[in-house]
Parts: sequence; structure tokens; C-alpha cells
Amino acid sequence: VAMFSEYCENKFEVEPVEVVSHDGSTAIYPDLSCYKMEVSLSDIVGPIGISLDETQVISLLNKMQLQADLCSSNREPCISVSVPPTRSDVLHARDLAEDVAIAYGYNNVPKSKPKSMTIGGRQPLNRFSDKIRAEVARAGYMEVLTFVLTSHEENFDMLNRTDDGNKAVIIANPRTSEFEVVRSSLMSCLLKTLKHNIDHPRP
Repeated sequence: VAMFSEYCENKFEVEPVEVVSHDGSTAIYPDLSCYKMEVSLSDIVGPIGISLDETQVISLLNKMQLQADLCSSNREPCISVSVPPTRSDVLHARDLAEDVAIAYGYNNVPKSKPKSMTIGGRQPLNRFSDKIRAEVARAGYMEVLTFVLTSHEENFDMLNRTDDGNKAVIIANPRTSEFEVVRSSLMSCLLKTLKHNIDHPRP
């Protein structure tokens, strides 16, 4: 909202809307108030690998336009950060650590070698599944990659199945009607793929 409001008729002007819920409760949206995050000092400096005290971390966060202050904690030094609506990317302590690292300067972070050496490689199961996939493709089959979530209608009604409440996991708050339940069968997704691609030529 904060970013797209630049393209409003009156730039950066956002009109509030009162939303009335089914139980009669009301709320004003969009909520453009700042929210508080409390993080420990170790959660900030640990991932970066540098040694900073609370005052230095607060100064770096303020440099990144994040209002930070000391907060009371019985365990270890704690920092309270006020996250504005313009920073929708800040969701976790790791995001704050990233901002501190940027303000500190990546080039100023000391380089260190890993304590152990590893050699990357594919898992045996992955190698085996790739071989099976290749052989099946040579036999004329096509691979289909579908979503795990599907609509309730596609999972039950379109397959002439009844929902007894125990056959599929229902999503409590789905974003769209197409992702209401966890599919209980591959058939619905395969038929949906066939429906949308039946007129398309094969590669």
C-alpha cells in the first residue's frame, strides 16, 4: 500500500475503509501503523559474525530508518524495533540482521573460512528418481507438476466423491477458492492439467 499509493490521484494519500465482519466487529483497513519487534542482541550480531554492543546496533538500525531502543529483558540484551509500513520486507530477526550488516558494510565484515569441508553431491534417491523419470519420458509419458492444494469442488464434486470431513485437510483461511483443501488424489490435478492443455500442441 505504501509503495502503490505513489500512483494515487493525490500521491501518498490512502483512504481508510471500515470493514464489518460477520460477527459485527469492525476494523479499519489498511493498517498503516508501525509494529514492534523485540530481538536479542545475539540474534542480530550472531548471523553476521561481528562483535557489536547494543548502542552500536541501535545506531545502525536508526541509520536504516528503523527506530530502535533498548528494552527490558531478563535473559540478555534486548532491542525493540519499530517497523514502519514501508518496510513490509521486515518479518524476522534475520531481516533486521541483514539491515545491520548493510549499514555496517559488507566489506567491513571479517572473512572467515568454514570449520569443515564438504563436497556437494546428489542424493542416491534423487539420482534413481531422475533415471526413472527419464525412462518414463522415453516411453512417451509426460511429466506434470501440479499444486498440492486444490479447490473443494475439484477434489470432490467433479470426481463424484462425497466429503465426510476426514478425507482431505481443509485450509482454514485460503487466499483463493482454488486452494481450499489439500488434494486427496492426483486425479483432480491431472484432469485439470488436461483440461487447460488439451488444445496445446506437444513440444
